[in-house]
Amino acid sequence: MASDAQIAAKLGQLDTWLRAGHVKANKDDIDAALDELAALAEEHGLNQGSLCKGYELALGGVLPTAQALKLLPELVPREPLPVQPVLLTLSALGDASHNLPLGAGKVDYKVQRRALEQLVVLLELGAISEQARSTLDRLYGVVERGLQYRTLRDATAAILCQVTRRHHVKPYRIDELNRIIARDPAPPSSLLRLREEYRSYEPERVYEQRSTGSSRAGRSKALEAWKESASTIFEGGGAKVPDSNGERELSRTTTPLSDLSTVTALASHIDTSSMPSQAASVLSTVSGSTRRARPPPEADRARAWGLLLRSGYQPNSEHLARLSAWLISQLQYELYDLEPSDAGRARIEDLFCRVRELCELGGELLEALEPFLADFLHTWDGEHHRKVVFDIVALLKPFSWEQYAGFFLDKLRKLADSHDVEWSADFVACLTALVRNLAVRDNWDPETPTVTAFGMLDGNVQYLDALQGILAFGDAFILSATCRFPTSLVLRTAALTFYERLLDLPLALDLPLVVLPSPAFTYTCLLSNELMSLSRICGIVARLRDALVGEASAIVSSGSGAAPEHVEALNARVVEIVGVLWQKRFLRAKEGADETDAGVMGLSKHDVDELNARNAESRTESSANSQGITTHGALALLARDCLAVLAEHQGKSSEALVGPVTVSSLKALSAATQHPSAPNLSFNAFRPHLVEYLAQRGATGLSEFLFSSLQSLVQRRASMTA
Repeated sequence: MASDAQIAAKLGQLDTWLRAGHVKANKDDIDAALDELAALAEEHGLNQGSLCKGYELALGGVLPTAQALKLLPELVPREPLPVQPVLLTLSALGDASHNLPLGAGKVDYKVQRRALEQLVVLLELGAISEQARSTLDRLYGVVERGLQYRTLRDATAAILCQVTRRHHVKPYRIDELNRIIARDPAPPSSLLRLREEYRSYEPERVYEQRSTGSSRAGRSKALEAWKESASTIFEGGGAKVPDSNGERELSRTTTPLSDLSTVTALASHIDTSSMPSQAASVLSTVSGSTRRARPPPEADRARAWGLLLRSGYQPNSEHLARLSAWLISQLQYELYDLEPSDAGRARIEDLFCRVRELCELGGELLEALEPFLADFLHTWDGEHHRKVVFDIVALLKPFSWEQYAGFFLDKLRKLADSHDVEWSADFVACLTALVRNLAVRDNWDPETPTVTAFGMLDGNVQYLDALQGILAFGDAFILSATCRFPTSLVLRTAALTFYERLLDLPLALDLPLVVLPSPAFTYTCLLSNELMSLSRICGIVARLRDALVGEASAIVSSGSGAAPEHVEALNARVVEIVGVLWQKRFLRAKEGADETDAGVMGLSKHDVDELNARNAESRTESSANSQGITTHGALALLARDCLAVLAEHQGKSSEALVGPVTVSSLKALSAATQHPSAPNLSFNAFRPHLVEYLAQRGATGLSEFLFSSLQSLVQRRASMTA
């Protein structure tokens, strides 16, 4: 139609004027444009594109109230109302001073009420799209917020009467509705109808409540006239008449919220709607697998977070309180008001995943959810929703150490005692993520602002001490778990990752904090029969030296210096690891050692003597000979492979080697006259080649440790790089 193009052009002109601030300069021009728009729209109504633009202008907060009220009645849909006007109407719902993005004005309650009243009429006429109706169903909790405002109460209750279904009727909603009716001396008839609607589902809870005051009813003549006009235009626009079930066949002209299944999809669609206080309702539904695939790229996260801010989210109490209240009420209802079921657990998982997705965008847990999480952990069984709960714990913002321990970590440590090794490994991974999330913050400097994405920091708390407390807690937990599960590779892997990430604090993030792995854990890795643990613990010890005394370390640059006991303990670890791998001094007490300390990883002389005695009873060789770099359980076969490669480079063969590579076996190989093609290589010449060979096969931690700890290897590396 020609009028469609004219209407679109007129709305575009209004939009241009409003963006340029023209409304303040000449309101007469705006009124004239609105009159022209009314003449164009009177007969045929608006198509969906013009309808969305009209709602955007009317509810954008830039039109004076009188002009917004003049524009809204002209927004008569020729086709079923799409989802965007519904979102715009709900986004303006509530406190007029806090419901729009920065730079936009207020939406007067009168304008909000008119938009809600028109939505009621369209619901009654069936002139609303399937997507829009589905959105009202999903955003039921957003709509009911209008009941808190006297001006909006009648229209809000009328909408709720239209969209209420069994799953919406919950005890807390019934109780709140009864309180509203009791406070209102003349409750609107729609409010009483809503209570009757609730009673049809929950008669036992509602029937005793009766209103003692008179009710007010009736619709304005202007709105009745608008309903008649809207009905005529809508039915004459070719829309399909409702069937017996009151539903319409509709084409999908917009993307329903249920299709926003990822953060990327949310970022792609939210920029067309202003939803400042209801983002929780449109967050992605991400349950179905507790272990997520690859997280969204950082670019997608930044875009999604930017769009949430564009939609009005700022760290202010109004927005955050409304968002948090919605999440907490839903979680508490599912957790504590319903009987446990598989379907209920799926809904709880979904809600927790929504919390995680939103909070990851802001980098921390919503402040109002902190006490909820602490209470939840008191009754948590440790199994259901484990992965997502650990993810949420890792998003805690800085507290004092006493708060971390008392409200969260001590509870989780107790749960670990009654669960398997995988639970402990997941908890260690949670601690690793918590430390990482805290360490990358910019709130450590007392002079920086204490406002965070979702709350505030206490300026009197020593947060570095709290972070150091988490490091010590993690180290103690790993020691305890290692004693319970000494052979678990999954636990050992998680623990090694924990210690590796901690080294980034002084070496990459300028935080003067460090913790040394316990002697028991170090020995467990050192003596394991797989190369990963051995190499990684050696790499950790090598980097610890850089962290404690290296020029690039924050511990050194801070001027405080490393604690002498840390340096002493580290030196002892270096000596013991070199002794085991290079000098065959495993379980050899120091000269002059007393009974309480043999100088071997904190063991007493009595323990060292007893271990050596038991080894002598069960083995034909000394314990030291079994742990050298060529005879270690994780290295012996690799040493033979390395010798075979060296022999091949010389055009010879090492097939005649008997047993592991040792001083004696190499001598026997080179001296054997029946094998003239055997390589002639000394044990001392072979070992540096073996270290380089291991590095080529991924054991970089072991290589770095030995090449930085042994003078002979330091000189060898220097000569090779010269």
